[in-house]
Amino acid sequence: MCKFSIESVIHKLLPSNCNIMVLSPSFEAQADREEYWYKTKYLVKEVPQSLRDPTAFRPRRQLHLPPPNDFIASDFSLKDPNTLYTKEPKLILNTSRSKLWYKQDRKFKVPKVCVYFHILSPVVSTSAKSQALLDLFLDILSHNLVEVAYNAYVAQLEYEFKATNEGIIIKLRGFSHKLHKLMEIIMDRIDEFDVSDQDFHTLNEQLKKNYYNSFIKPEKLARDVRLMLLENKSWTKVHKRAFLANLRKVDLMNFVSEFKRMSHIEGYVHGNYTVEEALNMESCVRNRLRNDALPQAMLPVERVTQLPVDDSVVRVKSFHEGDTNSTVMNYFQVGPADISKFVTLELLNAIMEEPCFDILRTKEQLGYSVFSDMKNTSGIIGLTVTVSTQASKFSVKLVDEKIEEFLLEMADRLDDMAAKEFNTHRDSLIAVKRCDDSSLQEAADRLFTEIRDKTYLFDRLDKEVEELEKLDLEEVVSLFHSTLGTAEANLRKKLSVQVVGFGEKETGVPVKAETFSAFSQSTPVDLSLCQGLATDCTVKSSPSSESSNSSDTPVTAPLATTVPLTATEDTELYDFTHLEIDPAAEGCRSFLTVDDLHKFKCGLSLHPVSKIL
Repeated sequence: MCKFSIESVIHKLLPSNCNIMVLSPSFEAQADREEYWYKTKYLVKEVPQSLRDPTAFRPRRQLHLPPPNDFIASDFSLKDPNTLYTKEPKLILNTSRSKLWYKQDRKFKVPKVCVYFHILSPVVSTSAKSQALLDLFLDILSHNLVEVAYNAYVAQLEYEFKATNEGIIIKLRGFSHKLHKLMEIIMDRIDEFDVSDQDFHTLNEQLKKNYYNSFIKPEKLARDVRLMLLENKSWTKVHKRAFLANLRKVDLMNFVSEFKRMSHIEGYVHGNYTVEEALNMESCVRNRLRNDALPQAMLPVERVTQLPVDDSVVRVKSFHEGDTNSTVMNYFQVGPADISKFVTLELLNAIMEEPCFDILRTKEQLGYSVFSDMKNTSGIIGLTVTVSTQASKFSVKLVDEKIEEFLLEMADRLDDMAAKEFNTHRDSLIAVKRCDDSSLQEAADRLFTEIRDKTYLFDRLDKEVEELEKLDLEEVVSLFHSTLGTAEANLRKKLSVQVVGFGEKETGVPVKAETFSAFSQSTPVDLSLCQGLATDCTVKSSPSSESSNSSDTPVTAPLATTVPLTATEDTELYDFTHLEIDPAAEGCRSFLTVDDLHKFKCGLSLHPVSKIL
């Protein structure tokens, strides 16, 4: 349509020839006409003269155009190529307070930029309380930025916050012209962080609900427990939720102040920015944080538990008494890895994926969610086989046995695998790794992962392809037999995390809902109930807890485990709870605390700090 035609239509849009349609059930009694096809009743009236006269019309002050959106970009030009361009990110700033990596985009040629900052601090990993405070801080910060978020979204600018065991990650993406304005507002809100008493209470309660809604899901609880046992500075949401009930606003303000002061900044700028603009972003973050120069020894370092050469089992009761869903997550730890071992395990997982689903789900009908997955936990690699089932149909003990049977069958399949089939799997994985990044964000995310993990191996995909091309079937089979084979294998380190639902295939009496209410609302200062482990039959009652108001759904005892972690046919679930035991009850049950998971964990050694290079 030509410009003249468009303008001629626009000029005909006048108040004098407009048609106003108002829909309401209140007009039904007045409607004197009927539409021919749908028999809809309607009424026609002329617009009153008082409304036709523009001089008599006084618009309401509430009806006005929104103020200008300062985030809308108007400069979409591409920056001139600079002499610092390299294929890989380049370190352009390295001080005791911050590091900054930079890469100018010359591939996608769009007027956009990705700006990522990882703010690390030793204060976030000191306890479950500090991690809960970090989550609450980010929730309140997001709440404080709600109005800003809308204008940024309209201007196609994005931001997100993520809590880690080391600190927080701030990610900004969008058109490069006005992205610095968004960063300035975010950092100003962090610098001047505050919250009203009402918002503090509301968001604290919302976080409690979010934690609860997470750990009542068996698969998420299993993941939480696995990571808590493996990572030296990780706690479950059960632990973190226990601190929220007695949290005060002053606790949060003190935490945020310490977090900002004792922090180290590592950033990455990728896209349509000059070096000067990238450095200005770093200055914006550093000047608002006003962080001290931290010695290297104070920076948080991720360490991973070294599992014993054995089969270890942690059983956890589901928190939802009416939920029959159970999850068995069997984790097999391989250990520190180089590129060669990493791609060997990755290929092994790719080979296992289809048989795992076919055997455990399609044929055995064990559950709705069945899969194998490779895990990279701070440089320590492993593989999981996860089955989500129902306690009304299968016990976790039976599911664990079926997983072992699958592994035996998988061993036979690998031993009998033809070279052609193996090459097909290997070539498929190579093809995936050779795929180019499809967007600026995908490229930035991939490279920032190397910075976040402090590996800085920016050509990782090329090196992985090189190793895959040299890989043969014998190496994959050898890795399987040594780390995932039968329980008698010399190097097998298995951790089975089992979340037990409620059903006729599982034994155990559900615990009353008020038990968890008391536990979750109490101050977790001294939760020690007894010194016994699973082999200790001394029963000791716990001090009674004050119950408090809770609108949560009925739940069961918080945590249960077997320690030492070798499951037998007679293995019983031990409750982490605040309950008195009836001395006349049949049998003998030791009552443990949430700290017993830590007792098991602390009894194991840690892997040395490892990077997959």
